[in-house]
Amino acid sequence: LEGLLSHEDRVLMSQFALGPALSGAQPHFHGHAANVLVFGAKLWLIFPPACAFFSNATALDLFMSLPLPGATSEWMLPGACGGIPVKAAVQRPGDVIYIPER
Repeated sequence: LEGLLSHEDRVLMSQFALGPALSGAQPHFHGHAANVLVFGAKLWLIFPPACAFFSNATALDLFMSLPLPGATSEWMLPGACGGIPVKAAVQRPGDVIYIPER
């Protein structure tokens, strides 16, 4: 990843998270992020940058409030970004997911 980022964009902060089954982070946004999974599986719901938001709802509560996807791996956002597809991905041990800032 280092070759993809300019000197100004390099990692400034590292985080380590550990949680039980069905835990997760609420919707949020930030700069570039590289996420590595060591154990288990993680379901990602990736919102378009124009629809980025923070939420006080737990990740599970938000996930359960979204209508189930059809044959694709896309959920549809409720509210202000209604009709905008949300990309879904499952991360497994050893997978790296890179989320750009925009």
